[in-house]
Amino acid sequence: MRGLISRAFLVLATSVVAFFGCANSLDSDVDGKQCATGHRCLVGYFCNVPTNTCLRNGETSKADGGVTRPVATTPDPGETVPDPGETTPDPGATAPDTGEMPPVTTATAPDASSPPPDVTPTKPTKPSSPPPNDGASSNPTCTKGLLACGLTCVDATKDNANCGACGKSCAPAMNATVGCQASRCAETCLAGYTACSGACIDLKSDPSHCGACGTTCPSGQVCAAGKCSTVCPAGTTECTGACVDLKSSSAHCGSCTHACVSPSAGSATCSAGACKSACPTGLVLCGNACVDENADPTNCGACGKSCTAPALSVAVCARGTCDFSCNAGLTRCGSACIATSIDPNNCGACGVKCGANKTCFGGQCLDLCPIGTMSCAAACVDITSNAGDCGACGTACPVPTNGGAVCKGSKCGITCTAPFTACGNACVRFDSDPANCGACGTACAAGRSCVDGACTVVCGSGQTNCSNACVDLQTDEKNCGACSAECSPVANGTVICTGGRCALTCNAGLTACSGLCVDTKSDNAHCGACTTACTGTATCAAGTCTSPTPPPPPPSKDAGTPTTVTP
Repeated sequence: MRGLISRAFLVLATSVVAFFGCANSLDSDVDGKQCATGHRCLVGYFCNVPTNTCLRNGETSKADGGVTRPVATTPDPGETVPDPGETTPDPGATAPDTGEMPPVTTATAPDASSPPPDVTPTKPTKPSSPPPNDGASSNPTCTKGLLACGLTCVDATKDNANCGACGKSCAPAMNATVGCQASRCAETCLAGYTACSGACIDLKSDPSHCGACGTTCPSGQVCAAGKCSTVCPAGTTECTGACVDLKSSSAHCGSCTHACVSPSAGSATCSAGACKSACPTGLVLCGNACVDENADPTNCGACGKSCTAPALSVAVCARGTCDFSCNAGLTRCGSACIATSIDPNNCGACGVKCGANKTCFGGQCLDLCPIGTMSCAAACVDITSNAGDCGACGTACPVPTNGGAVCKGSKCGITCTAPFTACGNACVRFDSDPANCGACGTACAAGRSCVDGACTVVCGSGQTNCSNACVDLQTDEKNCGACSAECSPVANGTVICTGGRCALTCNAGLTACSGLCVDTKSDNAHCGACTTACTGTATCAAGTCTSPTPPPPPPSKDAGTPTTVTP
């Protein structure tokens, strides 16, 4: 009888060791012993999930490079905790037959009504390394041919806001449509205009390109129908040397100083003295840009209808309806973006909840968090890279407007959606932000605005910006008719800018001819009139070209010796 009880005790003790995986004595060397099902170890040990082995609390693991592991002090409710004062017999020893029944104190026999424990250890799936965060700092994984700009994938070969590079936008231009082609901003001149010196020119009226690029009309003349002339024909108006129809000229629409500027990705024309913008097929005009209402999240379905998105996502517009796209690494669960790799309420998939005293990591419900992570609200997170628990549980990184939060090295940061750029804790646009114009911290002075990444003076009606100065091209002698078109001084006369043209007034008694003040009474090149020039040996006298009197012919050699007559 005593032998039977002894053998039963050995069976129970052996079952306990098999169930808990590690020996029940803290004095034993247990490093490397396999964890039981559910990553369990006896009290005083914890399970190293990547290696599926039990380790002593507070000690280091040779397999993990000597890194000190956390102390798990709460025993599993399903474990049987031995009394420290009790002595555990050696399972390999034979109990002596004393004629008395030995007390069974080291293990409790399983309840016959309960199913036997699963003694087959199951090795968990190895977690990813490093542990995933909440997706806030993830950059999108773009398909081939697309460029990641902040949290957005764009086609930089044709995206007007990110042409060739993130944030490089194509600026509108006069008399042309502007678009991104092959990663470069390209201007296409409208019908009736020709590309000259990087601008779209009307060769029929431009005095600097009259009839052909580079053909300049002389001072005092205008360009009419592609030819230099002294006066503009009927039905046209002179605007800085150009004879134009104010009803149809896009550079002088309704008045000499009103130009039509093409919207982004579109064109502008002048009709009946008013500017009219046009967009390519499939796009509509919203403000000063041509947009696709089926895909533009700021004009989705209608101009000005902006899409909003929940946290950790980017707003998108699909077929004119607002939607959102979760950041990389997240899964869409209803109207939220969830990190199913660590969310205990959506562990591995939407709606999959981990039970009590469980945590979620790698999409699996675990008893303990893996090495390198810690439990924050039942989620196993890496506080060095998790934007929702950055540096400590519950320390969430602020999400900026037009961007997302980032946690790196336990410190918060941001990433921005194109065409915005991170400056400090904000996402800004270098092309239009007066506080960050062209670069972070580059602020425009009072009275200046940020246009295309440069601080620029914005001029009022009738004024033109010339080298960041507002001038009147109609009267400014240093910018007469065009920026930097200076009226040069002329000897014996005065030059002023009037009507956008340099006008010469000569001193009394002199006449203006080809930009010079001359005396037509004595000037051989302008004798009597600007267009009369004396030729040959003729000189101008009293306004008339006069040839000098030829000298008398020399005496003839054949006249002979004169005869002397003697009276």
